[in-house]
Parts: sequence; C-alpha cells; structure tokens
Amino acid sequence: MMHGLVRSVRYMSSKTIRYGEGFARPKGSQESVKPETRRRQVATSLPSHLANPDKPVIDTTKLSVKQQHREQLRQLRHAYARELLQVQGQKDAAARSRQEAHDKRIQAMHDKYAAEKQLALQHEKEVLNMLGNQDALLSDHDYHEQHKTERLQNRQRHEQQQSLARLRQLTQMYHATDAFVTLDNLDAKLDALLAHKDSPPMYTLDELMVTPSAEVDEIKTRKQLLNEAMGL
Repeated sequence: MMHGLVRSVRYMSSKTIRYGEGFARPKGSQESVKPETRRRQVATSLPSHLANPDKPVIDTTKLSVKQQHREQLRQLRHAYARELLQVQGQKDAAARSRQEAHDKRIQAMHDKYAAEKQLALQHEKEVLNMLGNQDALLSDHDYHEQHKTERLQNRQRHEQQQSLARLRQLTQMYHATDAFVTLDNLDAKLDALLAHKDSPPMYTLDELMVTPSAEVDEIKTRKQLLNEAMGL
C-alpha cells in the first residue's frame, strides 16, 4: 500500500507545473494541470456490447447454472444498452430539431433586418428624388472624393487669407516708419552702420539687441511687429 501511495504522489508531482526562481504562475491559473475528460460517445461505444444478430440463439437449457447466470447478465446488459441507445437517439433528434429551429429563427431575423434596411434605403432615395437633392445621392467613392476636394479648397483659402493679412500688416508697418529698410535705402543703411568705427561689428540680431544704444527700443518694436506679421 505504501508503494502505491508513493507512486500516486510521484504521479501528482509530475503533473504539477513548476516555475523557475523569481517567477510565479499567472494570476487565476491552476496549480496543477486540469484533467481533460472526454465525453463518452454512446452511439459508437455501446454497439460493441450488443449481441450479433446473425449469431444463433443459445439454448440455455443445455448450459450449466453458472453459464445460465452469465447469459442472463449478458442479456440484461444488452437490454440496458439498447435502452440507452434509444434514449440517446431521442436526445440527439431533439437537439437537432432545436438547432434547426434556432438556425431558421436567426436566418429569418437576418432576412427581416435586410429587407427593412433595403426598404429604408429605397424610401430615402424616393424622398431625395422628390426633393430634387441630387448631391445626396452620391456614392461613397464620390462622397469621399468631394470631401477631399472641399478640404483642399478650404485649406488653400485659409492660407491665402493668412498671406493677405500678413501682407497688409507689413504694408502698414512699412508706411508707419521712416527707418524701414528697403532695397532703395539698403546701401545708405549699411554705410551708416559701418560708420560707427568705435563699436565692434555685429553679425546677429541678438548682438545688436544687447548694445547700449538709443535704437534698442526701436529694434524691439520692429521685431515684435515682424513676429505678429509672420504669425509667430
């Protein structure tokens, strides 16, 4: 008995999933492998226990008491098997009937919904034709193409409006100041800047901004106006 217990313990331990150090089993999982129980197929397992109809009938009067008892048990087992097969056949027939009824009901619902949807689309087309709204009758492809075209046109119109607004701001700034650098007075502005020999040359706007002069405020004002005109 002890030997059988050891074998059962070894069998259970071999079926247990083990994880390495630092790893744990997933949350909600079982510690041991769940045994797979296959449902018995009555239609294929029971006929092997039934008697062969071609086999001649045994005369029980010529058998011994022990053989007669075995024959009675065999006949009883066959009677139970035939009864179980009959009950299982009734269950299978009822299950097939329920499945067929369910499939017919689902198919009828699908057909009903499809017919209602088709009727609604037909009614919508008739109403649109009656109202003369031909734009609403566009197909999906035409609708997406028209939507893309409208988006592109709106984007171009928006960029054009921004460009015109910046141009107006630059024009107003050009007319509002006398020291605005243009192509006509560019040489004069450069000569005036290079005339200051005492100050080191300035290459960037930041270097010009940090110089202590009276033009710093004017430069800051023009920089702010330029940022506003450029939308920065």
